Amino acid sequence: MILKKIACGLLCAAMLLAAGCGGVGTQTGGDKAYLQLTDAAGRQVSLAKKPERVVSLSPSYLSMIEAVGGTVVGRASSKVGKIPESMKSVPEVGMVYNINMEALVGLKPDLVLASKNQHKLTELSAILSGLGFEIALESEYGLDIDVDETGTTFEENSLLKAEAVMKASGLPVLADDSGLMVDSLDGAPGVYSARYGHKNSDAERIDYLLANLKDVPAGSRAAKFVCVITCLWPDGRKIVARGE
Repeated sequence: MILKKIACGLLCAAMLLAAGCGGVGTQTGGDKAYLQLTDAAGRQVSLAKKPERVVSLSPSYLSMIEAVGGTVVGRASSKVGKIPESMKSVPEVGMVYNINMEALVGLKPDLVLASKNQHKLTELSAILSGLGFEIALESEYGLDIDVDETGTTFEENSLLKAEAVMKASGLPVLADDSGLMVDSLDGAPGVYSARYGHKNSDAERIDYLLANLKDVPAGSRAAKFVCVITCLWPDGRKIVARGE
């Protein structure tokens, strides 16, 4: 019998503007921006005024938006996430893993809240839907789990994430860990790819990597991207897959 629901332990607690939000600050008074933030690409984004038309692509944000007096003009549908009664009449823009961009844009939002792993959810749903699996982000179950990635291998970190979310949700869980391994740097940045050089953005990490490769000839800069996925079941079953 194929299990129909998998909690996707992809650590999706962050809210973001369009692509991702790394930091947020608010300003009041004068001509300063109402909201200033840094997106996942390290870009500075400013909102001149309080958002009046918000679209939420994750059900877990709806109650929070409502609590602070926000106006939700659109939301994603979910088979597992709880939709507040007051939000059930809000126009839908597709399932959380299959957003209808035409419908979203048609609502003319000035702020879109999503999970930083929305794209990963879409990819996994497309891969597994044919097998009868239903994928959901952990935030749809009201979970916000920050796992300390203390492992020295992708397998170890992937397992740490999966175990943490499975214990909290009681559901089968799929989690991943991935990164870039450069041969001439002895496999670095490897499991530290997301925090390589303690930099704050992808652009800074790329610059740091290239600086470390400045003495390596172009023809000797072989590298590979590695991803390890771990799927755990509460009954003890485990599947681990590695792709390079």
